[in-house]
Amino acid sequence: MKPGDVEKINEKLRRQGGFWTWNDVLDAIERQEMKMFAVGESFAVVRICKFPRRTVIDVVLVWGVISDMRRLEEAVEIFKEAAGASAIFASGRHGWSSLMHGSWKAVSVNYMKE
Repeated sequence: MKPGDVEKINEKLRRQGGFWTWNDVLDAIERQEMKMFAVGESFAVVRICKFPRRTVIDVVLVWGVISDMRRLEEAVEIFKEAAGASAIFASGRHGWSSLMHGSWKAVSVNYMKE
């Protein structure tokens, strides 16, 4: 990571609902509640979510350069299969929709009221 990235990551996490800080994510990785995949200059942080009818991989955070995203996705896909999950769930800014290829599809819009 580059100088200043932690502050930018914390701001991104805040804009996504403020559920975690970077330190929270690192703590969850240490407790093995989340897993990080790194490729090139980029990384993705995921967690397994078990619901009554499905187990899914929730992408908590993606950081880095677009050229690494395809290989990151492949790493998460392998993890999904190994975890016995049936899907990968990710949310992000509208700009990401142009990069979502293959079998990705928009299934919802996130709203939050405090």
